[in-house]
Amino acid sequence: MPARPAPINTSDPAESSLDTTTIESMSSTPWQGFMPRVQTYHRDASIALVGIRGTGRSTLAVMASSALGFRLLDADQHFFQVTGLSRSAYKTQNGAAEYRREELKLMRSMLFENPTRAVIACGPGAVEGTGQAWLSEYAQTHPVIYILRDADEIKRHLRVWDADAIKRLIHLSGPTHRSVSNFEFYNISDSYGQTAEQTSMSGQQSPRSLALKRVEHDFLDLIFTITDRDRQGQSFYPPGHSDASLMPEFRPFTYSLTLPILSVDAAGPRLGGINTTADVAELVISLQEMRTRSLNFDDPLANFISRQYYAVKRYTRLPIILNFQLDDASSNPDITYYLRLVNHGLRLAPEYLCVDLSCEEAVLRDIMSSKGTSKVMGHFTDVSVSEGGWDNPALKQKIHLAERLGCDIVRVCRIATSTTDNFAAKCFAQGKPGEFKIPVIAYNTGRLGRMSCYLNQTFTPVTDPLLRSITPSSTTEVLLTIQEAQKALYSSFLLDPMYFGIYGTNVLQSLSPAMHNAAFASCGMPHEYKTFQHPTVNDLRHLIADENFGGASITAPFKKEVFALVDFTSPEAQAIGAVNTLIPLRSATIHSLLDRNRSGPVAALYGDNTDWIGIHTCIRQNLSPINGVKRRTTALVLGAGGMARAAVYALLRLGVRSIFIYNRTSHNAQEMIRHFEGYHSKSRRGSPSQPGSGESLVGSPDMDVPSLKALQSKTDRWPEDVDRPTIVVSCISTPEENGQSSVDRTLPSEWLSSPTGGVAIELSYMPLESPFLKQVKEMINVDETVEDVIKKDDFGGASVTFPHKLQIGKLLDRVSPFADKIGAVNTVIVEDDPASGKRLLVGDNTDWHGIKRCIEKSGIEDLRSSAALILGAGGAARAACFAVQEIGISEVIVVNRTASKARDMAAKFPRISTVHVFESLEAAVLRVQEGATKLPVRVVIACVPADDLTAEKVPAALFSGAKSGVLVEMAYRPQVTGMMFVASLHDGWRVFKGVDVLEEQAYAQFELWTGRKAPVEVMRAAMQAKIKENERAKSSM
Repeated sequence: MPARPAPINTSDPAESSLDTTTIESMSSTPWQGFMPRVQTYHRDASIALVGIRGTGRSTLAVMASSALGFRLLDADQHFFQVTGLSRSAYKTQNGAAEYRREELKLMRSMLFENPTRAVIACGPGAVEGTGQAWLSEYAQTHPVIYILRDADEIKRHLRVWDADAIKRLIHLSGPTHRSVSNFEFYNISDSYGQTAEQTSMSGQQSPRSLALKRVEHDFLDLIFTITDRDRQGQSFYPPGHSDASLMPEFRPFTYSLTLPILSVDAAGPRLGGINTTADVAELVISLQEMRTRSLNFDDPLANFISRQYYAVKRYTRLPIILNFQLDDASSNPDITYYLRLVNHGLRLAPEYLCVDLSCEEAVLRDIMSSKGTSKVMGHFTDVSVSEGGWDNPALKQKIHLAERLGCDIVRVCRIATSTTDNFAAKCFAQGKPGEFKIPVIAYNTGRLGRMSCYLNQTFTPVTDPLLRSITPSSTTEVLLTIQEAQKALYSSFLLDPMYFGIYGTNVLQSLSPAMHNAAFASCGMPHEYKTFQHPTVNDLRHLIADENFGGASITAPFKKEVFALVDFTSPEAQAIGAVNTLIPLRSATIHSLLDRNRSGPVAALYGDNTDWIGIHTCIRQNLSPINGVKRRTTALVLGAGGMARAAVYALLRLGVRSIFIYNRTSHNAQEMIRHFEGYHSKSRRGSPSQPGSGESLVGSPDMDVPSLKALQSKTDRWPEDVDRPTIVVSCISTPEENGQSSVDRTLPSEWLSSPTGGVAIELSYMPLESPFLKQVKEMINVDETVEDVIKKDDFGGASVTFPHKLQIGKLLDRVSPFADKIGAVNTVIVEDDPASGKRLLVGDNTDWHGIKRCIEKSGIEDLRSSAALILGAGGAARAACFAVQEIGISEVIVVNRTASKARDMAAKFPRISTVHVFESLEAAVLRVQEGATKLPVRVVIACVPADDLTAEKVPAALFSGAKSGVLVEMAYRPQVTGMMFVASLHDGWRVFKGVDVLEEQAYAQFELWTGRKAPVEVMRAAMQAKIKENERAKSSM
């Protein structure tokens, strides 16, 4: 057996660059020891990620742990937590040998002490000799994923290594990483291109957050495949209609976009522009072409295949058929090379793997034993020239072989020699009733075989005009496009032209006809979509009686009435309690639902609801990472009609568990709430539902029960115990008079005051700018100039002051735990994101640190046994609450002109157990004198403009109730405020002014921006000099 490669002596992944002498000492011979086999794993088995520095391993681990609800274990953080030192510091202090021993010990404990429900980002110990053996053992029962990335992207992220050195490291470490892993993921940077999803309908989405969403989608798609979890209902996954969960191999007339692997590079980002309606994409990898590229299957070739596979995933967003093509089976192909290709393909966990049935049965069984969650398509190309053609018994033997092996689908092809071969292929695929146990695909190849292709019902191979232009080979020339195949079906009278339409009381201005008729033309369907404006639902019965009726969109006010007409409903329609899509069935059974595009008497009606999909998509594509759906996420729905029900359902599918309803008629809002509560209760008792639909409302037994509550009036304060909504959906029709709204649909500003912004959706088409949308735009308090500054490439960070502290969060990618808890941002930091290679804008808060340091510097002892009085309820006041909470003060008085805002603010700090709220300082001081507080007030923090509180307005009793205390005045000007003046009259009170807080928090900001300790004396001297300069300038005016 070949020797293992020399251990890869990686340096500290956080602090040092690549040691080129280490590269030269590595062996490129792959370790041929235990090779983990792809298999199925327990759903809760922990997942390990391996790869070199800069590939995005840690960020991907965060994504996976969040999506799965698993614990996150990062090797670098774990090392620091256990040893108290970084890797480089530990190595310097203890020596390289001791460092390796400690690294291996911690790696083993991370792996084997966390066998379930953890995502583990492994460190350099994974490629050490002993670490390899442990990880190989771990991979037998756990998914271990190798993370790759382009060398140029790693260089761009790390900014320390040259690309050639990184390429050498990838080349030399690759065999080791592959030997200890059983899956791999290629982290494709956003700079490689963009998907169709990148541009949202509103155009408001940040490209940076979209890049993160694309990486998230790609990686979580792999994670959910490996763990065999349902993607439907996941916030990263696009929603589908009721029968979207039916596998494409069981739907009629499905298409497979054929992509030769060499065309992927040729097409590049243009692949994302293919407007395909294909059901799957088939990535065809020719054995002959791969051998031409590399005589022996090696690591660079494996990297190439992985990259092209994930490029196709990124651009097409389709399930992949991975087809390693043996080419001409009669040419004695290299089966060993072919098997290495197939085994590598299984590491990518494709939805479908195509295997050649001309291989020996023992070889095929070996592949089947390692297929994991991938479905297998058995493929056979008959190159014989026998006269029997499709009647050749050997062809059916191949189908039975595929059935014995456990294949999920089987495909047989022949070269057509005459047009009659096409009818023979059709008869072969149909077989005798019950003859075949799995779906059978059969068609002819070549120009004469094109008829059999459009007659074929499952995964018909198709091309696209773009692919024809970049790969003008005989294969792409012969393949049909989807539009050509569809036109042929209708021209052959296998499918029938039909008419559809939108039905309602006010539909003449509807956009639906334009959209649907354009879609029909694009797909090669001779259908027509019309408008049907009627005052009652009765006229719908006449449409249904027409044999050429294909379906209808149902609008208000008939979405509930149509329920009485339908024979079957989807789980979505049942959950929402409304039907917006009507489908005629040509037989009285639900099974005829798939038999569409054929005219005839209507035997039954099927009702569905797709309204929720549009709402779900708008939210999913435009909700920034900082506002991602969490346990405390709150949404607000305006209205209680059919669209409001669809909005609630969409929110539930996204995972939102706290939803408020506002409707002018409270009774209707309560009725809608009872509907969803009843449906949820019914679902939890085990009411049957279709996969991928209503069942996601139930979730796991321990999932929080959704909370739906009604707001009775616009005068209601927003509830104190929940966050402000980050998702608001208006489902209220807005009548027009002279182009303007005739009804006031604005909301209390308090309801729209989320500190991190959110998504507002207006479902009313007219007017173009409803009162609600106009109000939302007016409430965006961050100037466009602010956004222009922070989004520039040379922006390095910023201090944020009033009035932007509460609103700037909506422009950022994420906020720190401190800023999140405080609900305000005073510091913007720029970080590099390992996953996307892009710069991230991160919000933090150092105000609280400055306040806390000033209070601690006062030297006053035992402040925990004191009460604190805070004036204001803005960003600085929030920081003050957090600071006193961290000090240990549990009783707080909040003074603010709007008491509700004060209560909302205080509710965010649960460790403050006792809160008193007053609308004036005089009332607060009076109540303190009367004994309203249990503890004496010894901490006062003023977070209001100094002009609002002159000395005459400050009660002297505020500072006379305690012998000593500390005042923190957040205002910078004037140098002596009214509050400071009154406090200075009382011995024992220490006074800190705004510049003192500025000084302390500025040190923290400097360290956040630079990663270096702040030069305190230099900064203090510069600040004092500037203060004096300003005083001189003011006096000279």
